[in-house]
Amino acid sequence: MLRLDNICKSYGKAQILNNACLEINKGDCTAVIGGNGCGKTTLIQILCGIIKADSGSILNGGKPVNKADMKHLFGYLPQTDPLIDELSVKDNLKLWYCAMDIPFKNDTLIKKLGIDKYLNKPVNKLSGGMRRRVSLCIAMANKAPILVMDEPTTALDFVAKAEIWELLDDYIKNGGTLLVTTHDYDEIKRCSRLMLMKNGTLKEIEKNTSYDDIVEYLIS
Repeated sequence: MLRLDNICKSYGKAQILNNACLEINKGDCTAVIGGNGCGKTTLIQILCGIIKADSGSILNGGKPVNKADMKHLFGYLPQTDPLIDELSVKDNLKLWYCAMDIPFKNDTLIKKLGIDKYLNKPVNKLSGGMRRRVSLCIAMANKAPILVMDEPTTALDFVAKAEIWELLDDYIKNGGTLLVTTHDYDEIKRCSRLMLMKNGTLKEIEKNTSYDDIVEYLIS
């Protein structure tokens, strides 16, 4: 079990996270929802070691997680694709694989994501859905047991969203654990757990909570 205990983070006088707590069990598909600017991205960036919490702890199996552990424990898909537009898909992948100390090859993951046919194409010539697939390939390249995704399908059309979630469903069926921030109600319904972030804290609510009730939670 992965546990975030009493995570706090402030920027100046603005407290973004206020003793936020979260438990994630193997095989969970957890959605974190909340208003814009509520701290969702801050939380997952702390979890993945991108920024540091002011206080609190991250435990895996009861043991503290350090930054070196995070490199192998998490795959991270940021809200904005971490790609260099002028470079080819292959060169983008090579850069990120090198940063993660992973040898690059046209492997099963690349073929499974359907990007093997686009390796020599500049990223700026790709569709939004294909760009997201390339970014997902980077996030999954280290075969991490926990995949953390920040609004994975924002601005994608219905077909691209369905394709991405087909891949994520397969990841979960094969033993992966998923943590996703989202504003998309269809994505919320796909998840097994639903966490509401408000006033810097997290609260679990029923996964079958209606859209209207979620809105009421957020504005009350």
